[in-house]
Amino acid sequence: ISANKEEGKTRRVFSLRKINQWVTNGRYSRLDQLQTDLLMVFKQAREDKEEGRVGVAKLSRELEKVYITIRDDVCGDGKILYSPALHQRTLKHFEEEKSLSVSFEEEEEEEEAMESDNIENKPTLEVLPPPEERMYCDSLTCNDVTYEPGEYVYLPSREPRLPPQISLIESLWTDKNENLWFDGCWFPRPHETYHIASRKFYEKEVFKSDFYSTTKLTQVVGKCCVLFIKDYMKYQPQGFSESDLFVCESRYFCKQKSMKKIKSWNIQYKYQPTLVQRLTPCSLNKIPSVFVSGNESNSSRSDRNSIEPLEQVPVSETMEQDSVCEQIQAEHDIQRDRDSNEDVDDIKTEKKGNEDEEDEEDSLMSNILEMSFIEDLKEVPATVLNPEENHTYFEQYCIDDKLFRLGDFVCVRSDQQHPFIARIDRMWTDVNDDPWFHGPWFVRVGEIEHVPTRMFYER
Repeated sequence: ISANKEEGKTRRVFSLRKINQWVTNGRYSRLDQLQTDLLMVFKQAREDKEEGRVGVAKLSRELEKVYITIRDDVCGDGKILYSPALHQRTLKHFEEEKSLSVSFEEEEEEEEAMESDNIENKPTLEVLPPPEERMYCDSLTCNDVTYEPGEYVYLPSREPRLPPQISLIESLWTDKNENLWFDGCWFPRPHETYHIASRKFYEKEVFKSDFYSTTKLTQVVGKCCVLFIKDYMKYQPQGFSESDLFVCESRYFCKQKSMKKIKSWNIQYKYQPTLVQRLTPCSLNKIPSVFVSGNESNSSRSDRNSIEPLEQVPVSETMEQDSVCEQIQAEHDIQRDRDSNEDVDDIKTEKKGNEDEEDEEDSLMSNILEMSFIEDLKEVPATVLNPEENHTYFEQYCIDDKLFRLGDFVCVRSDQQHPFIARIDRMWTDVNDDPWFHGPWFVRVGEIEHVPTRMFYER
């Protein structure tokens, strides 16, 4: 949530993106709660009249009308789902407000006048020239910067807060009006792809996509470099900082919304960056997806940091801890025999020392028990009949320190009021190490047709 300071006061400003995130996280349990926030977004959009936001008020009214129409249709006018939201805001209220408000038409006329005044500042749709009017070149210079096929460039992001997009220049050409163009292949970042939230990526990872576009060279905002993962770990290109260096390991198919690892890097152009061998090979660490909420990401990361050292304890170290416990027990017995031959004061002193040793022993044993518990969190492979190719099946699987076993009942995120309920009958990971499960779904009473007089259990 952003904040606008108006007359010394801070005002909460909602956005459709934030509401969408709350819906995905299951924050809303009632329709009227969701409607209150949506109406606040539309109201604030009509009240804000910032420069460059022409037509927002008119668009907000259209969106509000569309929302009310879809809400009534989905709820069946109260027959399928009854909610106070159905009466709080209706099309009748909307039309009455529009007819009584004198400022509606004035705002529309004012916005249309602003649109006509600012028409020169609006981006116009570029019409690409036909192939016969294109003059292909080996290199082009724009704003005192020379570009060649094979170079990676930054392009402005569609949203201001996101990092620039990356494209590979495949060809350069000019039209009859001497405009500079280039054909390029897009390399999206992880947040620009469709993936499950549990997937992890390299910190500077991008993907070679199957999306190509033609862009004006004047839109380029800088240069960068993308290396195949094998070259990225061994070499570093000259003339590029680490912030402008990216690693690529997989392809991304936009239509199928899937990823596949690249077997051979066959991008060959006349321009090739000069690679210098690193003094020490680069180590790559994977980080959680940006679709994981901040709290979940931080908590799971801290949990992993606290558990990871115990998970990596070798067997030899565990045996050493066992021998330490035996040694402490032997010393404890010897000291107890000595205490029997001493006076009462010495016995009290030694007893206090023995209690300290027992506390140390209990601490060591608790660590060993904790390690045995962590062993239970590991994945347990399973043997199935007729397994599919490149699938690894499990009887037990762990995701972010959450343990799942065959036969467990789970809640699955949904776009409805309540999450879906399913049972895990089979678990596996595909070639990209993405976890999946298969099993039957369980429906609630409100999701099936039944006689109104029939009785059901509360849960």
